[in-house]
Amino acid sequence: MTESLFGANTLVSISYEWTDGTHWRSQATGFLYGRLLNASRAQYDVYLVTSQHCFQLEDGYMYPSVLVSMNPRNESQAAVIAELPLVEKAVPLWTSTPGVDIAVLRMGLRELNSHNLDYVFFQSDVHPMKVQQFFDLGCIEGEALFILGFEAGVPELRRNHPIRRSGSIARIRDLYEGDSSFFMAEATVFPGNSGGPVFLAPSSSLLQANSIAFPPLIGVVSGYWPYAAETLDSHGRKQNTYYQQNRGLCCVWPVDYIEHTISLHIERFGSLT
Repeated sequence: MTESLFGANTLVSISYEWTDGTHWRSQATGFLYGRLLNASRAQYDVYLVTSQHCFQLEDGYMYPSVLVSMNPRNESQAAVIAELPLVEKAVPLWTSTPGVDIAVLRMGLRELNSHNLDYVFFQSDVHPMKVQQFFDLGCIEGEALFILGFEAGVPELRRNHPIRRSGSIARIRDLYEGDSSFFMAEATVFPGNSGGPVFLAPSSSLLQANSIAFPPLIGVVSGYWPYAAETLDSHGRKQNTYYQQNRGLCCVWPVDYIEHTISLHIERFGSLT
């Protein structure tokens, strides 16, 4: 179970267009997250979690649907591709938190099971580590982490297998002090990583010192933090154009906002119980 959490089983590959039929090309990442409904029955309300900008552009345009891909249980079978509606009668079926780049969409387990998909989901009572836990355990800059995702431009073959990027927490104290809603990670991410899960790495001193058995889910990666500068001509004059460079820093929204956004979704659409 633990190993499958860090493979393709929890992740959903997202795209916006059909390909030539030979290679699936992912353009964003999502993952499955279950909020506990009934502990005695191990019942969960399961959601697709991703970045809001994967569902809605900066100009307000909302994708009416996306294509999603997951692996079936039978390893001899290719990944399943299906269309996932995002809007109904001009109303989004997903929910976000204002000012936070996270979106959640309730997933029907019956639909997932009908395709015989090989899926597991992060359990809200087991796998996340929230900001207060970070602080209480003394998590500071330098703690090792890793990110899973499907990077744009890297074609998947017969089945989906995510790319793992390693890094560390680069800046988190302003999150503790209430001056920021996210923290920064030193990790090189690219288009397509958006919406991917972020974990503390097994090598993290925090996990080892506190005998934490498995890498906890700590957030959702939103995108890299670019370095932008004006270009100059050979005489040092500004050209009114800018170039951007990936400086190796990315934005991570804590798991606390997954829970908050799910609460907003339940306010809109009701609970399963």
